[in-house]
Amino acid sequence: MLISFELPIIASEFPVPDNDTPYVKEIEERFNVQVIFSTRPKLHSSLVLVKGSEKEMLKVKNATQNLINQMCDSVAVRLILFFDFILIIIIIVILIT
Repeated sequence: MLISFELPIIASEFPVPDNDTPYVKEIEERFNVQVIFSTRPKLHSSLVLVKGSEKEMLKVKNATQNLINQMCDSVAVRLILFFDFILIIIIIVILIT
């Protein structure tokens, strides 16, 4: 069984999760699935595939849901940090001029 979803790439300063990311390794082990990442630079996203046995359909679904929850929290934090960074630059520019 294979479930896929898109993960947007927000900014190059923030790394995209991969198979070495601790929570990805933990989810692979806990749910007995394989997580595959495929970067799609022209679309500014990564394709995330969660692969597991059809006999363990619920585990594949739960692993996918856990990954989405972890990655969405990560994306939200990256957005906040990115906007904070932009705001600091704007303030510096205002103070300099």
